[in-house]
Amino acid sequence: MNISVPVGTEVDYVSFSFYEPSEIRKISVKQIVNPVLFDALGHPTKGGLYDPSLGPFQKTQICATCSQDHFNCPGHFGHIEIPIPAYNPMFFDNLYALLRSKCVYCHQFRISRALMKKYTAQLTLLQHGLINQAQSLDEIVLDFKKANEAKEDETLEDRMEESSLSLSTAEEYIDYVDNFMKDALADEEARKYAAQDYKVTVINDVRKNVMRDFMKHCIHSKKCGNCHGISPPVRRDGAAKLFQLALNKKDQAVMDRMKESTGSFGEIKGFINGQRFLTPYEVRKDVQALFEKEGEVTTLLFGARDPRVPSFIKKATYHMFFIEVLAVAPTRFRPPSVMGDKTFESPQNELLSAILKGSHLVRDFSEELQAASEEEPVDKKKVEVTRNRFVDSIINLQHAVNSFIDSTKNPTQVAQGQNLPPGIRQALEKKEGLFRKHMMGKRVNYAARSVISPDPFIETSEIGIPPVFATKLTYPEPVTPHNIKEMRQAVINGPNKWPGATHVQNEDQSIDVLGDLSIESQGVSSFT
Repeated sequence: MNISVPVGTEVDYVSFSFYEPSEIRKISVKQIVNPVLFDALGHPTKGGLYDPSLGPFQKTQICATCSQDHFNCPGHFGHIEIPIPAYNPMFFDNLYALLRSKCVYCHQFRISRALMKKYTAQLTLLQHGLINQAQSLDEIVLDFKKANEAKEDETLEDRMEESSLSLSTAEEYIDYVDNFMKDALADEEARKYAAQDYKVTVINDVRKNVMRDFMKHCIHSKKCGNCHGISPPVRRDGAAKLFQLALNKKDQAVMDRMKESTGSFGEIKGFINGQRFLTPYEVRKDVQALFEKEGEVTTLLFGARDPRVPSFIKKATYHMFFIEVLAVAPTRFRPPSVMGDKTFESPQNELLSAILKGSHLVRDFSEELQAASEEEPVDKKKVEVTRNRFVDSIINLQHAVNSFIDSTKNPTQVAQGQNLPPGIRQALEKKEGLFRKHMMGKRVNYAARSVISPDPFIETSEIGIPPVFATKLTYPEPVTPHNIKEMRQAVINGPNKWPGATHVQNEDQSIDVLGDLSIESQGVSSFT
């Protein structure tokens, strides 16, 4: 870093999110379609995982995309088109909870609008750091329940005397919560205090409790609070299959009567032995409809916002639960192993090859199923056999995607003594890093031994440094017209007073060590 040239930009915030399919296609330079890595001569195949467009395969080669050599080419992403939406194994539990909490008829959460308003207000207040205001809404709900449990001959004034706040109707409750939230957000002093004293761990703990209560209410609500329909239960099998169960006789009789009286509930068909397999297309369609109708609360549940950066807000989309396009890392991050004259592929390529082969099988069986369904006359037995093969290929493709991201989600058994190829999660969970490799567990002199212990004064994202190290660890700060006062004061403070400086680098690249200078000399250096 050249500290004589100041940096003209500043990082305000950093956020993490998932690439959408369109974004992956934009950053990709090549679609990977060939599961074969090398040809007969040992050269990378076109459209394969070692395609020259992704970067040089050997040190003597040139990149086909940027025309740089092995040392200067940064590498380029490719992508694999998944023929059918695959579930994202990282969010499969959340997807399963959403399907259990939504109504299959109106595609909304199954709780009433009054409760929905309460949870929406709580999550909104928590996004702005207003914890006390968010928790106080639970007391309002309690008072609202007391009002509804009152006798019919009691007047509104009598109910108001029973509790501090008794509301007679759901409309009054919704209006009250809405006004309460607006007043809390309009309080500039409270928002300023929340932004300054913002604690990530405290906010996350309260937010998790609110989300847990919200999902619990939705899942346990047997009848929808909006259309009053009874949705069939949903069952999961591992992290790859979802099934919809048929209603029991009592609930089915209720739905039949409601259908006769209103005619607004459609009939769900295709149950075999009391259940039916939900294809990823159906699941994606249902989740998409939920995000369209409940966009506000889904963004609060799965979006992100920091009260310290009010302009930052990321709207959640249903794409996060599915993988339609899979990004392929550049070649340099999947280097092959060479032993003598033989070349062995990276373990990650084994998983990507399985996804490519599974995608080809899904496409083939899909075409066969379509052709068998269009034959005249239709051979029902042939259609049934082809459909079963198609479903099996979908499940196998899902297992391959799960293994690529998290190998523990793959139920496939391997030979005794062999391990599954590590997925992305296993690669990230390795004990790597500066502290892990160089500081933790070192019982030698001049090494900072790290200790894992709770500290109420620091966040989980922060780390405590011993004073002897904190006074030695430094970073260069260029002097500009905007920070000259702060830099001058840091030089005057010296290395023993915070915020202070340890060295001053002059324009001729010479360095003044402030610890060796007197206080008067430090003052002189601050003005030079």
